[in-house]
Amino acid sequence: MYIKMPDKRVAYIDVDDTIIQWNCSTVEAGHLLLQGPDTSFIVRPIEQHITLIKELRTVGWQIVVWSQGGSDHAERVVKLLGIENLVDLIVSKPTVYVDDIPFEQQCIKRIYKVVLK
Repeated sequence: MYIKMPDKRVAYIDVDDTIIQWNCSTVEAGHLLLQGPDTSFIVRPIEQHITLIKELRTVGWQIVVWSQGGSDHAERVVKLLGIENLVDLIVSKPTVYVDDIPFEQQCIKRIYKVVLK
């Protein structure tokens, strides 16, 4: 069974250290408790990237959220941040990318995480 998404622009957004900084050592204002099945972590939302998701969605982009920690982890983060209404699809991190066009020749914009101080 597959899911067919409409033909719109799609942004693929990573979770850990992209929309949240995970496993913070101290609890500060704005930090959240992310509870997993076996453990809990203190996380800090990375507001610049959450704002980017909101802006992309506002102008019609589809949002796919993924995590190397798996789709369950990504879903917990999406729900914790309260952005379920902005996300179209939640998946685990791709491990293989197959295409006929070399990545360097594709028109894909890469935005790397904001460097935290």
